[in-house]
Amino acid sequence: MLRAGRGDCVGPLPSGYYRSGPFDGGVFGLHLISLLLHAAASLMAYRLALRLIGEAPLALLVGLLFAVHPVHVQSVAWISAVNDPLFGLLSLVCIERVLAWRDRGSRGWPLFATLAFLLSMTAKEQALLSLPILVLLDFALSARRGTWSRDSAAPALLRRSAEMAGAGRAHSLEVRMAT
Repeated sequence: MLRAGRGDCVGPLPSGYYRSGPFDGGVFGLHLISLLLHAAASLMAYRLALRLIGEAPLALLVGLLFAVHPVHVQSVAWISAVNDPLFGLLSLVCIERVLAWRDRGSRGWPLFATLAFLLSMTAKEQALLSLPILVLLDFALSARRGTWSRDSAAPALLRRSAEMAGAGRAHSLEVRMAT
């Protein structure tokens, strides 16, 4: 991890962003990247709301509220806060893709969700909170559908993330699922 000017840690993904200097290191390019990440996160908020609610007009309202909410202003406007919209986008992608995987019957394993989770962890450590959110969503959706699932999505995602992180780390991180 790199240290930014104020002593904040910058994960590997944002530090590569700063080093590469998008658009020849111009400030406009850096702001454009933050704006595009926020727009993509707003689109993912819409897709997640559509998957959870099922009504397009209400999901559109959720996506628009996410896009214009004042809490995002500093994260999008400050070049040094690019990890916030990046983490938000990748965490929303992870959650939406896991729910899509669950809707397909949980066959195979959620590769795209796992990749999004790992990348979100490199952007900001708070992405770890995606796992309890997935457990709660899985439980709530199972209760709503009347299918009490014993195989939660979050342990499967954590196990696959550990496998993808490398054989050495996967052996040190044992994930045991209660059956």
